Amino acid sequence: MRGYLILTVMGLMVLSVQAQRVTNVTATQEGQKLRIQYELSTASPTEVGLYISENNGSTWSKVTQHLTGDVGPSVSGGSKQMVWDVLQARESLVGNAIVFKVKVASENKEIKSVKIGNQVWMAENLNVDHYRNGDPITNHLSGSDWTKTKDGAFSIYKANELNESIYGKLYNWYAVNDSRGLCPSGWHVPGIEEFEVLIGLLGGGEIAGGALKSKELWRLPNKGASNISGFGAIPAGARGYLGWAKEIEISSFFWSGTENTGNSAWGCLLSYQNDDAKLN
Repeated sequence: MRGYLILTVMGLMVLSVQAQRVTNVTATQEGQKLRIQYELSTASPTEVGLYISENNGSTWSKVTQHLTGDVGPSVSGGSKQMVWDVLQARESLVGNAIVFKVKVASENKEIKSVKIGNQVWMAENLNVDHYRNGDPITNHLSGSDWTKTKDGAFSIYKANELNESIYGKLYNWYAVNDSRGLCPSGWHVPGIEEFEVLIGLLGGGEIAGGALKSKELWRLPNKGASNISGFGAIPAGARGYLGWAKEIEISSFFWSGTENTGNSAWGCLLSYQNDDAKLN
C-alpha cells in the first residue's frame, strides 16, 4: 500500500476569524493499519474526518468504518493521531494513485463567503444542527415549547424540508448565545458594531439593504435590490419568541452577537418593501 497524505483546513457562518492550523503531518503503515499523526491548533473543538481517493484526488470518499483515535465532531488542539484498520474495512488497498486527506471542517462542503471591505461574511444562511463542540442543537419544538425553552434551539420554517434546503435554519437567541459555539470553527456571530461597519461600507442604513439583498426569492417589489455587495441575502422569515413562523419571502432578520435583553439581541432587518438595513 502506497500513498501520501494531504491535510486541509477549511474555515466555514457569518464573519470569519483565524481558522485552524495543522502542522507536522505524518502517515505510516503498520501491518494492515494506517497511522496518521498531526498537530492541530484550534481555539475550540472542531470536526476531523479522513477521506480517501484512489484516482489521485479526482474523487473522494469518507472513511467511516474501523477508524479510531482523534477523529469525529469534537477534536481539540494538540498532538493527535488516528488509526485506520484498512483490511478490516476492505480486502485490499494497492496502487500508486491512492491519496489520503484529513479534513478539518464542521461540514463536508464548501461554504460560500464574500469579502466586503476588510470583513469576510458567509454568503449563505447558517445551516448547522450541532454546536461547535459536537453537541446536538435542540429542534422540532412546538410553538408552546419554543416559547418556554431556555435552551438553544433551531427550527425549519413550517417544518418543510424544501424551505431548509433553500433558506437554512432559524435559531433562537439561546443558540446564538450558547458557550458551545453556534458557528463553525473560524467563524463567529458578528457584534452590532460589525454590522454598523458593514452598513457604513454600503452607503449607510437607508440604502444598504438593497446592496445586501438577492434579486431572487423576494416578493415584489423587492425595492432597491442590487446585491452589489455579493452578500446575497434571501428572505428566510423568522420564528418569533411566541413560537410563530412568518414572513418568508418578505423579510430576513440576522442575529448579532450583542445582547439586548436576557432572551434577545440586536440584529439587522431587511424587507421586500424598502432598501434600508435596520438595526434593532
